[in-house]
Amino acid sequence: MSELEKNCSEVTHTQYEEEADGQNVPFPGPLMSEKMQKEDLSRFIRRRCQECALHLDDPDQLKSYFFWKIMERFLNQNRKVMMAEIAMILFQGYSYGRRKLGRVMIQEDWCLPLAHLLSSAAAGDQHRTDIIKMGDDFGNNEMNFLKFTIPTNHIISQEVLERTEVYEYVLSLTSGIGQPHFQPKEVEMMEILCKPPRCKNIVELQEWFDISSCFVLVLERPIPSMDLQKFCENFQDGHLPEDLARVILQQVIRAAQHCFDRGVFHSDLRTQNILINTDTLEVKLIDFGCVEMLCKTSTGCRSFLWSLGWILVEMVCGNSFLYNLDHVIDNCSQMISDDCCHLISQCMIQSEKPLTLDELLNHSWFASGLEDLSHDRELEKNQLRPL
Repeated sequence: MSELEKNCSEVTHTQYEEEADGQNVPFPGPLMSEKMQKEDLSRFIRRRCQECALHLDDPDQLKSYFFWKIMERFLNQNRKVMMAEIAMILFQGYSYGRRKLGRVMIQEDWCLPLAHLLSSAAAGDQHRTDIIKMGDDFGNNEMNFLKFTIPTNHIISQEVLERTEVYEYVLSLTSGIGQPHFQPKEVEMMEILCKPPRCKNIVELQEWFDISSCFVLVLERPIPSMDLQKFCENFQDGHLPEDLARVILQQVIRAAQHCFDRGVFHSDLRTQNILINTDTLEVKLIDFGCVEMLCKTSTGCRSFLWSLGWILVEMVCGNSFLYNLDHVIDNCSQMISDDCCHLISQCMIQSEKPLTLDELLNHSWFASGLEDLSHDRELEKNQLRPL
């Protein structure tokens, strides 16, 4: 046993047996924001260390413990950390874990070899080469405790998101590379839309952060849900009864009106970008990657009307008519009520003075609707704050 390892094994129990006090410490993200305080992040990391220290019998918690300890050292040392300091963290954690749990093979497979290598006296270039090689070996053996795999079509855990963002933030500190003042356009538009008072028919942006190759947006996820196109296809003959289409379209109009009021133009308003909760029938407008700021002109409103007309056609007639624009009204009139057909024509005809979205909600087709969204709309207007 090396002298460093002997010294580290004498670390007091109290240093690692930090008891969680039950106080919740929120994640202070996004970490690249100007509002983020380093003290808040340091407090959050200490809390994570405490929580992991209570469950070191879990291999994943053990690895998380080392991760948070290393991140804490980089943050507190103002990014100037020697390899030997990381080795000390590994030796100390190993000693504490062995006293508490006994010999843990998974831990010994990587912890001690890495700690010994980090504290070795090899020449600089050779030292770096050896460390890189060991990292490659760990990765090939799926033992890299800093490696995060985010599978597609799976819900990403909050811990994975937090660890990834903290790692990227510390990496930006050590490399000097970061984009603390850059905000993606999609995030900017969604933050405008999510300012109170919110519209419940717009998907909520809960968090976002920048990683090396992309931006990650964390959005609310209605469960169970599917996009409106698939929802329609699940019905007999691939289209909805008018009563159900009415309830859905009212909510889509509410979302479109909220966008219009906030000066945001959603240029991809279609059934694939509308989520519907199959239990409650609540609708959420999604995908703000193709959005622009707009002036409140008839041109912007006409674009919304056109998209709403096509959405209604697809709901009540199916998507077979979407490729026959010239005859869509005549064809749909054989399947739907006169009021519904008139509403479609009002949305899709070229007019010097198109309907406003508020006027659209007052159309006779909505008169027998299951919810009075016109009243809700007036309440929302009264609550709107200047941007």
